[in-house]
Amino acid sequence: GCSSCPPADRWLSKLTAQPDVIALAFHVDYWDHLGWKDPFGSPAFSQRQAQQQRVNGSRFSYTPQVTINGVDARHWRSLRPPITVPPSSSPVQVQLSRMGDRYT
Repeated sequence: GCSSCPPADRWLSKLTAQPDVIALAFHVDYWDHLGWKDPFGSPAFSQRQAQQQRVNGSRFSYTPQVTINGVDARHWRSLRPPITVPPSSSPVQVQLSRMGDRYT
């Protein structure tokens, strides 16, 4: 797909070594019609990005878009692991379960 996405994926993969970071990639599908078919793209992820845009009051979405603690991090290229993030003012509990090769 786009030339910026593979570097973003590589950058994100470096964060997985940090025990206090949950690194997730949500590949959008809205570039598929231009011939940049992403095998990981999903309409649900495009909708998620649009919803996050509305919640954050952003004027537009773009790819690759990086958010840290729900805040747009346009400067992600300059961030080097380990990433330090101030604690969130409202803690979130996350539960992960596995059944075979499916995670919920």
